[in-house]
Amino acid sequence: MSRWPTVKLAQVLEPAQRPVSVDATGEYRLLGVRLESRGPFLREIKTGAETSAKTLFRVRAGDFVYSRLFAWRGAFGVIPWQLDGCYVSNEFPVFVSRDGGVDPEYLNYWFRLPAILERIAADCTGSTPLTRNRYKERFLLELEMPLPPIEEQRRVVEKLNRLTSGSARLVGVCAAADAEAAAIVSATSRRLIDLDSWAWFALQDVCSELIDYRGWDAPRSWSQRRC
Repeated sequence: MSRWPTVKLAQVLEPAQRPVSVDATGEYRLLGVRLESRGPFLREIKTGAETSAKTLFRVRAGDFVYSRLFAWRGAFGVIPWQLDGCYVSNEFPVFVSRDGGVDPEYLNYWFRLPAILERIAADCTGSTPLTRNRYKERFLLELEMPLPPIEEQRRVVEKLNRLTSGSARLVGVCAAADAEAAAIVSATSRRLIDLDSWAWFALQDVCSELIDYRGWDAPRSWSQRRC
């Protein structure tokens, strides 16, 4: 049993709706949300005339946002300061912490838990499984989570951020090592196998017979030509 009190998300989150009527001559930076709780990203920049939406919703740094369509695949995240003032459609519900009771980054890590994603998948509705399973806000707000004090939440977030950053650096180092190894192999191969200095022959000049590897039942014209 958790040592922290269990609360419904409705107790610590509230919708943050900042509707903006779309102006055909205006320009809008539109966001998407990556899977696996990897957060929002700038998807595209469109004029009002290029979008079919009549209303968009402005987001602010620190907002918690998710994709209704891909919540079951972990499409949750927190708006970073770089994307402050961008826009989302009504398919991306936005929330803020109610009275500062929950750290949005802590909540984002919580939504990575397999048990939570399983619950979300079970609550999704839609006519086409795997592609149209929308997760309604009412289901999210009914979820219950153990909630430590805000100071403890921030301590957990700081530690998880360090671990995540370390893992990313390790992946980067491994990728760089792989690239360096490939370059070394390529350079060594070029030195050891200097094709320009080799004599070239036609295959028929160096093989008395050719064998077809398809076996004994190959056509006679192939099977009798042995290498």
